[in-house]
Parts: sequence; structure tokens; C-alpha cells
Amino acid sequence: MAISQMQKVNIIGVKSQCPDVVSFLESLNIIQINHIGQAQAKKHKDFLKPVQTNLDQFKKELSELQSTIDFLSHFGQKTGFISSLMGSKILLSADEFKKTVLGFDYREIHKTCTLIQQELHKTEREIGVLHAQYNQLIPWKPLSLSLDTFNITETIKYAFLTETTGKFAYFKTHMSKKFPLLHCEKASSYQETENIVAIYFRDQEKEILSECKKLGVERVDLFNLKGTVDSNLERISIELERLKLKHKTLREDVSELTPHSGKLKVAYDYFLSLNHRTSLQNKFLESNETFLLGGWLKKDDVKKFEKQISARFPESSVIKVVPAKGEKAPIYLENKPIFKPFETVTDLYGTPANTSLDPTPFMAPFFFLFFGLCLTDAGYGLILSTIAILGLSTIAYTPGIKRFFKLILYVGISTIICGVFTGGWFGIDAEKLPIFLQKTVIFNPLKDSMQFFMIALALGFIQLYWGILIKAYNCVKSGDFAGAIFDQIPWLIIMPSLLLLTMGKSMGTSQQIITVSKWTALAGAAVIILFFGRDQKNPIMRVLSGTIIGCLWLGKDIVGNILSYSRLMALGLSTAVIALVANKLAGIALGISIPGVNILLAIIVLFMLHSLNFLVNSLGAYVHSSRLQYVEFFPYFFASGGEQFDPLTKNTKYTIIK
Repeated sequence: MAISQMQKVNIIGVKSQCPDVVSFLESLNIIQINHIGQAQAKKHKDFLKPVQTNLDQFKKELSELQSTIDFLSHFGQKTGFISSLMGSKILLSADEFKKTVLGFDYREIHKTCTLIQQELHKTEREIGVLHAQYNQLIPWKPLSLSLDTFNITETIKYAFLTETTGKFAYFKTHMSKKFPLLHCEKASSYQETENIVAIYFRDQEKEILSECKKLGVERVDLFNLKGTVDSNLERISIELERLKLKHKTLREDVSELTPHSGKLKVAYDYFLSLNHRTSLQNKFLESNETFLLGGWLKKDDVKKFEKQISARFPESSVIKVVPAKGEKAPIYLENKPIFKPFETVTDLYGTPANTSLDPTPFMAPFFFLFFGLCLTDAGYGLILSTIAILGLSTIAYTPGIKRFFKLILYVGISTIICGVFTGGWFGIDAEKLPIFLQKTVIFNPLKDSMQFFMIALALGFIQLYWGILIKAYNCVKSGDFAGAIFDQIPWLIIMPSLLLLTMGKSMGTSQQIITVSKWTALAGAAVIILFFGRDQKNPIMRVLSGTIIGCLWLGKDIVGNILSYSRLMALGLSTAVIALVANKLAGIALGISIPGVNILLAIIVLFMLHSLNFLVNSLGAYVHSSRLQYVEFFPYFFASGGEQFDPLTKNTKYTIIK
């Protein structure tokens, strides 16, 4: 119903104008470019060949820009939560975009950043090494002898050892017994370590170190340093200070480059667009002088499109093409503005198949109402609406974001309406509300939960009935009259008949109508039993199929699906109860006999619990309202699997072109 009719077209033009034509199509944002099919390529193979473009230069430019942007991002100002959530897009006009790119040479910035980055990494490595040396040396600070003293000779070796067991005496005794010619002296104690100098003959080194390892004593490398430990520590400290100062200066140099981040991002998007446009040409065919591209656009746009192309590129022509057998057009949903925001819900499920209906207008009223019933608090609805209005007026730059915030505004309004009629105002007891608000209350979910339950089931009944009706319509539209008459219409008779049979008396229905309902229900069931399995040749199998699958199984599904709508009541009650509890706890906090503290505590309790209730149940309302569409409603008539229409548009990462 809301799926647009699409037209396949080819554009043939002068080869030298190809980049300009693609750029123009990009600015129109109404045509989806497709790969020229093999059939067409084969048809024109004598004078047209596939275009092959070289993207290496663009990839190099993009790589350099991305690395520079990433590097500078570590030194710029921290973005706030909302900015980081929205990606901090740069909003500018097409002219500003062009002027920025033309007047800016990113290469000098990239070159400087690369040099500074290399120097920073080198400095950080040197600082790391010196820190390791310093930490290694500090336990040996009491060792007053110059480290040159421990020079290795042809027969004697020295080793610096450290152990953390606190049993140096045992270690010395043990080693002396095993290696009588070994001499050990404790040089220092530092924190939990004992530091030892060992002197031994070179030919015993392997056995001695092996035994040390068994006892948990590790060898320490003092880097073949010269001079005393103290002098080395002093030298390292001076060197560290110098390197830290250098590191600070380098960071300051980078900070001076961060104002160029915006221009770098614009330049990145410029090359990204160029790369996209150029890579797109690989879908075209070309000869020495001409090019051929193919795509889809809405039938309503074809005439306007032809005029635009002929006015801008008189040498180019737009040719309408009949799709090949089995070729499917992309799907473009075209709903009225009031339903447009609900396409967000449909998109999350999938794109309708070419033979299916767009479910958006059919489910929109239900989603609107279900969300409000799940939240049932006018105060929370006001917050949602305020957030949506703020979002629409500040950060809704793209159609997708604008559509999302409009949906939030709609469900916020729905929540306000449901809250007004159920007396939900930040969990305040309905009886304590002002008189004019009390008069708007139709039922109180906390006191009339059974009524809420029945309303939820009634809405489920109505939506499923609506779904079967749409399915019957779709069967007729697609020429499946038997499916409409024998599979769908009987349920449209059985459902209200069974409702009157089971609840007719409590609704005050006359006995005559109830009796008629019994016969209409039986008639509907008889049609399903006899004709649901009409593909079966065996009459027994046909009746069994109609009875078991057509009646019992599908009947069980319908009852189960209707009961699933009871979640509307459960979510609505949970929001009201949690809000009420938050107010009660705040009241208890207010009763604490410490002036000032009790008010502060009550405010904290109110803020935290209401915020939590608002966030969790808003999310729950969205998820479960969607779930009722996806699982209970859509299966009656909706089939996904279509290819979403993807018009050629400027491909950007950091900017939004107004």
C-alpha cells in the first residue's frame, strides 16, 4: 500500500562527463545506482566494456587523514555524552564544504603530526626504559662500591641476586654447603626484598644459578653500568626530567595543531566522497567515448529526473528499461507524514518483500497506544516529549535521526494521554491530585487491574482481527481468492462469534444473538475443516489437515497471541507501582528528624528511583510494543526480505551537508 512503484532506467552519456554526472546524481539523492547486469554487458560487449577505476590514491589520502584525525583526537577537548553519542558531526553548507577543502592542504599537518608522533613514541620508550632502570637500581642504593668493581675476570664472576623469602641466612648456609667456593653477601634490604652479591668461579655458574632459581632467588641485570648506584640514580633522574620536559613540549606542539581537526574531517569526507563516486563507476560500462549506468528511481520522479538530466547534460539520455525476468525492484516506503516516524519500527524488523504490504500505517495506531499504556504516566510522557523536542531542534540533522525523535515525540504524547486517563502523574496517588486532574481519570490501574487486563486483551483481539482482515485483502489483491474465502474469512466470523459465546451474557447480549453466534462459529469451523487442506487429494487427510492445523493449531495460536497482550497491563502496572514506591520511600526519608538532610535525602531518592523507573520502563515500553507487532501482528500478513531502496547520496563520516 505504501510501497512506491519503481522504474528501472539506464543513463548513457559522454565519457568525459561521467564524474560530473555521478556528482550531480549524488546531489539529487533520488536514484539508486545498480551494477549493470550481465545480460546487458553481454548484449553490448562489442562496443562497451566494464569500467575499471584505480582507487589506490584515494585510499592513501584517506589513510593519512584518518591517522592524523585519530592522533589529534587524543589531544583535543573531551566531548560530552550527547556529542559522543551523536558522533559530533560537523554541519555545513555545500559551499562551505567546498571552500574548506579547496583552501586547506592537509599534507603539511599530516607530515608534522607524523614527525611529532614518532618523536613522542621514541621519548615514551626512553622514559619507560629509564624508569625500569631506576626501579631496578633503587634497592641497591646502599651499595657504596662502584659497579666497575664487579668486573668479570677469566675465572671469577659476580652476580647480583634478589630474593623475597626473607631467608637470606638459610640461603647462604645452603649455598655454602653445596658450593664451598661460593661467597654471598647481603648488599641491602629494600621493602620485601633482600639483595645479594654472589662471587663464584665461572665454571660453576650454571649449577649455582640453577640452584638459586630452585630457592626462588632471581638474578638481577644492572645493565653493565659504571660508577656507584647513587651516581647512576642521579644521572637517570636528570635524564628523566629532560625527557619529560621534551614530552610536555611535544604535546603542546600537538595541541596547537588540534584546531585543524575540523578541516581535516572535512577533507576526509571530501576524499571519501571522491572514493565512493569513483568506485561506483566500476558498476558502469564504457566505450572510448561514452558510458552507460543503470539504476532505479520512483516512477513519480522519472519525468522530473529526465528534465534535470537533459537540462544539465544535453548529451546524456535517460532510457526506461524493462526489468529482466525475476529481477526485483528495491523497496521504497512512502507513507504519509503522520505515519513516517513509525517506519523506524518497521525498519528494525526488515524491509517488506516485493509481494508484501508495508505494515507501517497498519500498526502505527496500535504502537502509539501500546507505548502509552505500557508507561501510563503523564509526567514521564512530558519528559519524553521534551527530550524529543530538544532533539528535533538541536541534533536532528539527518532524516533518520529526525524520524526517530518524531517517534519519541509521538509516544511521549501517547504516554501523556494514557497518564491523564489513568491518573498517572509521577506516581502521585490519584486521590491526591488536583480536582481537575481527578475528573479526567477513567480507571486507576492500581485499583482496577482487572479492567486494565480486559482492555489489554480487547486491544489484542482487535489488532489480530485487523491482521487477519489485512491478510484477506492481500489474498484478494494477489488473486488468491480461495485463500481469502476458505482460510481468512472464516476466522473473521469465528472470532467475534466465539467472543459472544463466551462473554455475551456478561456484555448484556440477547440470547438470540448468542445462539446465532454458536451457529456462525460452527459454520466458520466447518469451512476451515473442509477447505483448509484443499491441496490434499486424500479426503481423510484433507479433513484431518483442516481440523488439526486449520482449526486447532491456528486457533491455539490466536488465543495465545491475544493473551500475550496482557503484557500491556503488566508493564503499565509496574511503572505505576515503582513510581508509587519511590514516592513512599521519599516520604520515609522526609520523616528523618535531621533538618536539611531529610529534604536532601528525599530529593536524592526521588531523583534516582524515578530516573531508573523512567529509563527502564521507557525501554520496556518500546521493546514490548515492538514485540507485539513483530511476533503477534506481522506474521498474519507481512513478509520481509525486500531490498531497501538506497539512493545515491554524499557519503560522509564526519560532516552533514545542509
